[in-house]
Amino acid sequence: MGIIKWFIDTCLGSLGATADIQRFSEWKNKLEEALKDLEAKYKKKKITKANYKKQKDILNEKLKKAEELLKKSRERLDKFTHKEVKL
Repeated sequence: MGIIKWFIDTCLGSLGATADIQRFSEWKNKLEEALKDLEAKYKKKKITKANYKKQKDILNEKLKKAEELLKKSRERLDKFTHKEVKL
């Protein structure tokens, strides 16, 4: 029973962590693209400085959260993939 539980935990845990890593990586990439687009708009004078700073702060906070979640997911993946089998 212990081996079956370990196998299920390892497989499902690693699959879940891998899915989270993929999802959070995509989110992080989209936020980085949004920051680049925002900077381009500001350079072309399409938005005001106050609006630019406000949106940039919001995007930076979301980017920090995405990086934090990505780090936690990687740690979780390591936890599931580096278990020792005790028989």
